[in-house]
Amino acid sequence: MALHLRRKEPASGNTGADLDPHSSPIRPGIIVLFKTGWGDKRALSEEFLTLWPYPSGEGADTLASGKIHGAGVEGLSIGGFDLH
Repeated sequence: MALHLRRKEPASGNTGADLDPHSSPIRPGIIVLFKTGWGDKRALSEEFLTLWPYPSGEGADTLASGKIHGAGVEGLSIGGFDLH
């Protein structure tokens, strides 16, 4: 199942509130794909390589409470990039 979350700013976490409009299709056993549009930015640029949107801890908790089987993102990792 794809969650369309294109409105997120670079380097921002997808929170539980971001996932709430999609909560009815989140059910046990599915794989959730975060569709942020980040794949459209694919390049060897600092933006693409370090600033992708990601599930926040709260967003991850929301998904885990739905007992999903997996999650995928268009960025380089399901976690954000630590700039510090």
